[in-house]
Amino acid sequence: MSNKRSRLQLALYRVFIVTGSIAVLLGLLLIWGFEPGPGTAVFLARVLGTCAVLALASAFAMSATRLVAGRAPEDDG
Repeated sequence: MSNKRSRLQLALYRVFIVTGSIAVLLGLLLIWGFEPGPGTAVFLARVLGTCAVLALASAFAMSATRLVAGRAPEDDG
């Protein structure tokens, strides 16, 4: 069971790192005013928002799995 938890935590960590990095990169591009074509800023903002939401969701899920993994098993009897 702990092997499944560690795989889940590793997957969530990877999602967090990738989406967080993309969100930071796109945020910096938007701050610097990088617009190679019409409508690109809107597209970058939508991708930035999506990556930020995914990064937050994976961070919350990662902390929840660590919290659950750290609990002692409950007594059934």
